[in-house]
Amino acid sequence: MRQGRHFIKLCLAAMLSATFSLPASSLSLKEAYLAALEYDADLLAARSAQEESREGVPVARAALLPQISYSKQRNRADTNTNYLDSKYPDQDSGRYFSSSSALTLRQALFRKPAWDALQVAKAQAEAADAIYEKENQNAGLRAVSAYLEVLSARASTTLARKQTAAMEAWLAMAEKTFKAGRGTRTDIEDARSRLDISRAKETEAHIYLSTAERNFEVVTGKAADKIPEHEHRQLNPELMLVNQKEQWLQRIEDSNPDIQSLRMQLEAARSSVAQFRGGHLPTVDLVAARQNSLSDTNTSIGVEYDTSYVGIQINVPIFSGGGVSAQTRQALAREEKIRQSLESARRKTLAEANKLYQTLWQGNELVQALNQAVLSGEQAVLGEKKGVQAGTRTFVDALEAERRLYESMRDHATAIYSLANTRLKFLSLAGAIDFEAIDTLSAWLTSARH
Repeated sequence: MRQGRHFIKLCLAAMLSATFSLPASSLSLKEAYLAALEYDADLLAARSAQEESREGVPVARAALLPQISYSKQRNRADTNTNYLDSKYPDQDSGRYFSSSSALTLRQALFRKPAWDALQVAKAQAEAADAIYEKENQNAGLRAVSAYLEVLSARASTTLARKQTAAMEAWLAMAEKTFKAGRGTRTDIEDARSRLDISRAKETEAHIYLSTAERNFEVVTGKAADKIPEHEHRQLNPELMLVNQKEQWLQRIEDSNPDIQSLRMQLEAARSSVAQFRGGHLPTVDLVAARQNSLSDTNTSIGVEYDTSYVGIQINVPIFSGGGVSAQTRQALAREEKIRQSLESARRKTLAEANKLYQTLWQGNELVQALNQAVLSGEQAVLGEKKGVQAGTRTFVDALEAERRLYESMRDHATAIYSLANTRLKFLSLAGAIDFEAIDTLSAWLTSARH
């Protein structure tokens, strides 16, 4: 029995130990992305602008729907009556109350400008949707870029720290060798110089990391220290490549948020031209009303009227000082401006897409070349250490090999995370930063998590 109780106590102790030894909850890339969508101020502002533009549609539609109004008026009147006929008194005064009320229904039957204004509002709402989608892409891109920047800065800091430790070891070896009578003071000074440079690089890396972490917190509202550690050399760069270039370029031309927004703005401008041209056209309304008046005029004192009528009201504009023509010309100029802006945006976007696509494939080659440089550098460092011990290589050769190795490792870390960021930039041009894209990148990073 005692042995059983002792065994249970050991199990509980082991469980508690394991619980307290678990790392703090980590922040995945997808969690950072979702946090940015709720925290990013630019995205929230675009969301409000989208809602504002959408409400413009019912506002414009209201001009085509029935308009019902009610008015009521009550007055106290003083009337002085002068009689010109001698059979009546010269003057008579009277005080009385008058009132009137009216219930009116007006339904537009033909209002071309109001119909075109509705089309303008719809196009503007769709343009706002595209702008919101652009900010949605930008928010995701900012979150991912900040996340990757922290990982890159972290890798640089870790490597700078390791390089400093390596330089300290070389300095200790140089001093030990000199005391043994096999080295020179020059070796010591070279090692100390490399150590000072490494310490400066480490300080620089810490500043870079601090800046990256702060930027991540600004974008997502989350602490960067929750981002888990990753081993960048385990990441496969080929998984970040994008194939089928022509299909992607066509998708970008069809779905790019900037281009889509300008297309909708152009549609709104065309409807705006039609709206102002319609200022020359007549308007036709159906009008129905019920009116009540009591002593409404000085000729109907003490008389009450109830009147109901239904009719058609036609309003024909004849001349408005040239304002309609001027507004039409102004709208035509605006339409041409947006058309040229659309063409400019299309050309620039496709040029940027081609550039990013090329950068993506060149980045893959660069990462693979740097990975090979790291492997070669590791062998070179081992060879230089053996050469120094054998007396066939100098300390300077060994220190230079060590420097080149850590430089290659830092360049590899920078290049692999830059490659992932380039992929997301390319996808954002097509409006393709979504949960699927984030899941793909998150799985890629998870494959190299410590």
